[in-house]
Amino acid sequence: MKKIGSVCLAFLFLLSFALCGCGEGIKARYVTTLKNWFFQENSGVNEYNFFFSLHGDDGDAIDAEVTADVRIEDESGNVLYKKTHTVTEKDYGDYTRQNTELHLACVRIPKSAVLPGVSSSGKAYLKVYSEGIVEFDEISCDVYYGLPVKDVKIVCDELPTEVNIIDYSNRVEGAVRIDEIKYSSDCSFSTVSLEIEVLGVKIKGKTSSLYDIINYKIYDSQGYRVKDGSLYLSSLSEGDKFKEKISIYSGITPGETYTIKFEEHGY
Repeated sequence: MKKIGSVCLAFLFLLSFALCGCGEGIKARYVTTLKNWFFQENSGVNEYNFFFSLHGDDGDAIDAEVTADVRIEDESGNVLYKKTHTVTEKDYGDYTRQNTELHLACVRIPKSAVLPGVSSSGKAYLKVYSEGIVEFDEISCDVYYGLPVKDVKIVCDELPTEVNIIDYSNRVEGAVRIDEIKYSSDCSFSTVSLEIEVLGVKIKGKTSSLYDIINYKIYDSQGYRVKDGSLYLSSLSEGDKFKEKISIYSGITPGETYTIKFEEHGY
């Protein structure tokens, strides 16, 4: 009786291993179709999700254990993320998309694992397979405005710096001193916008009935001028402090370092 019991236990153990330990491989053998793939940003938990579903010949969804290779690129083709994920039964669930109930696998990608690129849009790629059992061609999804981008940096070589105020006769009638610049960028759209705040003080000259005008020029790291313009400082008296903003909505490259220079405004 003891010997028979041992044989039974061994059989039950092997049966349990076949059903549980190898069950996912068995399920993968019945997979014939990859469907319903899409990529989305999930800001609530700071991650990206790549969804897809697997189906057999009868159209029913299958919770098969598979391997998923994920790659994310920006619009310039820079690889921001590349990793192989193992998808198990616990990664499947029921979701509603466009008023349709779907049974999907979810590959979770932490935002912190995605490198910043040079554009907030790009593509996400997915290849699903089970080694030696089933393999699908790589598929892709467009990503709109959700990818991290590199910071923009603004520098001014010499601060504080003094700039003369020139009147309509091209004579010096006063001066301002630029003490500080602050800046912020917005990369949430297809182009990067940049806002620069110039802080300073009028150090000499009478109060203008119109404007004290100074010019600025902005150069990229290669020395090319990308933006220029003028600051119009309204009715400043000697000793008055000022804050003026420069807004740029195009031509800014993520990851670039720009230099701003100030000069007098001639007539």
